[in-house]
Amino acid sequence: MAQQHYEGKKHWRNAARRQLLEQLADNLDSNQNTGLRSSYSCSVCDVILNSIEQYYAHLKGSRHQNNLKQHQRCVEPASL
Repeated sequence: MAQQHYEGKKHWRNAARRQLLEQLADNLDSNQNTGLRSSYSCSVCDVILNSIEQYYAHLKGSRHQNNLKQHQRCVEPASL
């Protein structure tokens, strides 16, 4: 039964997610990785998240991606 679990889609998806989060945590600047923070904020979407996992999930999410595209469109004409 355990072997079936390890070969299942859910296990592979969770393992890939964990690996991605570990890679993202390794890529943080040293000043951001100097301890646990109680919250993480996204200035583009004006949200506060409670954990690093939520923060990275938010960054990959469709709401953030849409807000980021809209924010970039508003900023580009002003810089020309």
